[in-house]
Amino acid sequence: MAALGTASHVDFTAGDFFADPLPQSDVVILGHVLHDWPPAARERLLARVFTAVRPGGIVVVYDAMLNDERDDAVALLQSLNCSIMRDGGSEYTVAECRGYAERAGFRFESAERVESLTGDRVLIASKPS
Repeated sequence: MAALGTASHVDFTAGDFFADPLPQSDVVILGHVLHDWPPAARERLLARVFTAVRPGGIVVVYDAMLNDERDDAVALLQSLNCSIMRDGGSEYTVAECRGYAERAGFRFESAERVESLTGDRVLIASKPS
C-alpha cells in the first residue's frame, strides 16, 4: 500500500468477525473467508458486513467459487480441500454467493474470474444509498 501511495486510505482491523463489532467502512473485502464456513455462517457474516458498510459502499468477495455446472476441476479440488480442513467449509457457486449477498441486503453488481493460483472469482455487491 505504501508503494502505491494508498496506505493512508486503508485500515486493517483485527478481531473475530462473528463476535466483535465491524468498523464502519466504504469497502469490505472478504478474501478466501466464506469458503471456511457453512452456508448459515456465510449469510450471518454478510449480514454483519451489510451493517458495517456505509450506504453506497461495497462488499468484495473472492474465493475459488464453483461455476454453475460444477465442472471446474481446480475449484472442485479447492472445495474438497476446504471441506477436509474445516467442518462445513466448501466452495460455492457465484449464484449461491449472490444469494447470500442479496439476502443480507446488498445489490449484486458483478462477478468475474481472475487469474490467481486458485482461479478465483470476484463478486462485487453494493449497499443501496
